[in-house]
Amino acid sequence: PDRAQFVGVDPLQAGNVVQLFIVLGMTVGWISSYMIRVANKDMTYATQLRNYEKQVMEKRLESLSEAELQVLLEQVEEEKERLPPTRRDQGITINRKTEDQTTAN
Repeated sequence: PDRAQFVGVDPLQAGNVVQLFIVLGMTVGWISSYMIRVANKDMTYATQLRNYEKQVMEKRLESLSEAELQVLLEQVEEEKERLPPTRRDQGITINRKTEDQTTAN
């Protein structure tokens, strides 16, 4: 006699239960990993978008003349001085105000 029969369980039913637990475990694991990737913004699209934006900014910086680059660096320094000390250490992003932002202020 086989072990499942010895315990009093039908072998086919035991196999179905084991298969169900395996599939459920794999599904929960996959969904969990997906949710973690979404929360960390580590999905393929987000990564590709970040890389693209970085490359565009690098190209723009490469295309600037020395004078334009100097003006940009001066603007960054002015912005650093206006930020409170806690924000200065976190890095600066340069934003140009859009027309909507200008009228809102």
